Amino acid sequence: PLPLRGRSAAAARCMLAGARLGDSLRPVAPTDVAHCKGTRLGGHTCGIEEMRMDADAFVMERLWTKSLARINILWQELQVPQEEQAQFAGRCFTRVSAENLQHITEEIGRLLVVRNAILRVFGCIETREATLKEVQRLIFRFDMKDYCSIAHIKEELQKVLSKLRLETLDCIEAFVSWRECTGSAQE
Repeated sequence: PLPLRGRSAAAARCMLAGARLGDSLRPVAPTDVAHCKGTRLGGHTCGIEEMRMDADAFVMERLWTKSLARINILWQELQVPQEEQAQFAGRCFTRVSAENLQHITEEIGRLLVVRNAILRVFGCIETREATLKEVQRLIFRFDMKDYCSIAHIKEELQKVLSKLRLETLDCIEAFVSWRECTGSAQE
């Protein structure tokens, strides 16, 4: 329980508000409340604004820490050159600020776009490779004379080759998208 006896009503409200809104839930010392007597904020005379600023700083620090961890993971995953990492860090890791956090968030977004483009390229290649194996299977069946009729094999082969054509187009589109998001596209 907070030591409220012998305090003014304003001091008691400050201490109670601090206990509800504070980030550490520690009792507020009488000296902490003394500066609040002349300020009214939302019906309470206390340092709620200061507590909000502390909470905002805490949130900013947490976002900063999580963002640095995330960008480092993406840099490792995408094998970003050390020089590029150092250049970005020199610009944006110098101090905790909303502006620097915004730059880091934008870079994380850019890296995620690149990562997703790379994953799309790999997925398209794997899908196309599976279809090429289907073509090989049909050729093997034809060589082994393991077919009902030439018309049946021809029909299956047309379907698979049509599928292969579409998957090849998907691969090309994925490569183009990857090149555009990495800035390596030739103009």
